[in-house]
Amino acid sequence: MTITDDPGERVLFFAPLGRDAAVIANILTGAGIQAEAADGIGALFDALQEGAGALLLTEETLTGEMLRRLDAYLGAQPRWSDLPVIILLSAGPGPTAMLAGATVLLPGHNVTVLRRPVHTLTLVSVLESALRARRRQYQVRDYLQEREQQAALLERRVAERTAELTYANAILQEQMETREKAQAQLEQLNRITAAVGSSLET
Repeated sequence: MTITDDPGERVLFFAPLGRDAAVIANILTGAGIQAEAADGIGALFDALQEGAGALLLTEETLTGEMLRRLDAYLGAQPRWSDLPVIILLSAGPGPTAMLAGATVLLPGHNVTVLRRPVHTLTLVSVLESALRARRRQYQVRDYLQEREQQAALLERRVAERTAELTYANAILQEQMETREKAQAQLEQLNRITAAVGSSLET
């Protein structure tokens, strides 16, 4: 896979504790995946506005503020978009309180949960699958945009043709009125001529 500068191809990740961010960056760039770390919640959502292929979060980032903002962001996506979100849980059995909060606040969204330690191949495979799915979403986006452009073009052509027909109809109406006036004047002239002729004969 070739790393590009397209923000829509990158994996945005937020892993503020320890060496997590450095390890994740090394794994992803080593696999040829464009990756960018956020250094805070605000920076993360600013970056999301520019585009992302997938979002990777470590469990400790799932604060109430994060979940509320993420739920609002995901809920406001355009109809073609279903951003993949991957959550890395801490090691240990059973669900955690933070995951429980995410389950409550992120229903119906495209969320995948992985429990650490995660094998490098597993993480890379999940993210590559997420990016492939995201690219299919981009294809749908482009198709919808093309349809909208075609519809707008058709609407503009219909409007132009309607204006042309309206103008032509107005010209035709004006010509008909001119002919009617000329015909009325001719008939009046004929009546006057006939009246004058009759008076001369008598």
